Amino acid sequence: MPLQKHHHKPKSWLNIAGLACLISFSVIPHPASADTSFSLFSSLSKIYRLYIEGRCHEHIRSAYVCGLMYAHGITVPKDYERAHYWYDQAITYDNTNEAAFDSLLTLNQTYHRGIQDKYALHRYYYEKGVAQGDTTSMIELANLYEEGLGGPKDISAALHLREKAAELHDATGMALLGRMYMYGSGVPQNAASANALFEASAKQGNIFGQYFLGNSYLFGDGVAENDLKAMELYQKAADQDSPAAKYRIGYIYAYSKQLSHDYKKSLKWLLKAADEDEPRSFSLLTLLYDKGLGTSPDPQKSQQWADRAVQQNGPSAFCDIADRYQPDPTGTYDYKRAVYWYEAAAAKNEQCAYPSLGNFYFLGQGVMRDFRKAKYWYDKINNNNDVAALNNLGEIYNYGYGGVPQDLQKARSLYEKCIQQDDEICMYNLGNLYEFGRGVPQNYQTARYWYEKSAQKHESSAEAHLASFYETGKAGLPQDPAMAQSLYKQACHDGDTPSCDHIK
Repeated sequence: MPLQKHHHKPKSWLNIAGLACLISFSVIPHPASADTSFSLFSSLSKIYRLYIEGRCHEHIRSAYVCGLMYAHGITVPKDYERAHYWYDQAITYDNTNEAAFDSLLTLNQTYHRGIQDKYALHRYYYEKGVAQGDTTSMIELANLYEEGLGGPKDISAALHLREKAAELHDATGMALLGRMYMYGSGVPQNAASANALFEASAKQGNIFGQYFLGNSYLFGDGVAENDLKAMELYQKAADQDSPAAKYRIGYIYAYSKQLSHDYKKSLKWLLKAADEDEPRSFSLLTLLYDKGLGTSPDPQKSQQWADRAVQQNGPSAFCDIADRYQPDPTGTYDYKRAVYWYEAAAAKNEQCAYPSLGNFYFLGQGVMRDFRKAKYWYDKINNNNDVAALNNLGEIYNYGYGGVPQDLQKARSLYEKCIQQDDEICMYNLGNLYEFGRGVPQNYQTARYWYEKSAQKHESSAEAHLASFYETGKAGLPQDPAMAQSLYKQACHDGDTPSCDHIK
């Protein structure tokens, strides 16, 4: 018999159970008639069980309770098959019933039967929901495919399910499909298509559509940056209790380039987000209390929020806090405080701190310049692919900075690894090695090749060297004063001061 929804309020199960107990004890004879008592009790239990199962067929809440009764032997014998049946009925009727999911999972694990992985169990029931055209099941199953939970990761399957939900005008499906277009996940990146989906979702009052469209306006993804429009959208999402939207409102009040800063309002919204464990709010609250923005400086509260951030996100949270100081909401680059928090992360062996600490010591920002210490931090980076770290470490070996033994072969190797990430500064530095024959045979043509690639990305030093090649007719180039002048002007414009002196 299929489960049916009823509009009347079901009787309390506590009252039903209590009534049954009273009836049972009132009719059981004196212990002297033990056989008669047992027979009567068994008959009553059977009648009671049939009554209970009848109730289970009537209402979803009853089905779940029936599962609990058979799973735990409450007024009926423990029975895996019956418990599994009723939990299955409850979930099939409402696959958002997390209590039934958890109970069925525990039952299967206890008896070592059925599906014993949480996410695999969810997949199974969401697949049943998808077969019935349920858009919530489509969305949830897509999320599991996207994260690779309960089975193989499958971005194409996630895309298909979200497309299907969007076609059925499901607002959440539209928003999550839009996010795939925004980041190019399973489809070519297309901000315009993403924003169209976000807008359609937001018009239905969907919290995800409102939040994602707010992000587009805040960061200028496919639309002109508009902090006011972003704020309006975040406010709508915050009204639906979105912790992420509350954080964004606090962020805008602190960092907006278009609206007046209001640190008191920023603090208010960030505290609201933090109350709901929005992790990004902790690092910004650390900074506001540290700098006394919107409140009096309070080192103790600042440290408490930092500890909360680490408790939730691990020691890497120290790096997120440090990033907040570069710049802080006032536009100031507080390198000393940034160094303090990066060192806190490094003390916990967090890789995220090493490149930045190396850069600070290389440039002398927030600390005394120290090339050996810079090298120390760069050397601690596992599988170093950080562009600045590779280039700066290459410079240390190139010129023997800080008493580090000069090693041109290591410098070249570091520049070449950096170039794999299409970095124009490393292209220039490698070209420079070939121009002057430092650690490699001198080769003007190879130098020119790297200078040209670097100049295409407006690296001013590369533009200046190319200008000198045209000026003197070097590297197989014809002597061309007009081209030289054009390159000197571009180099001057891009920041190479000596090139300005060459302009006629």
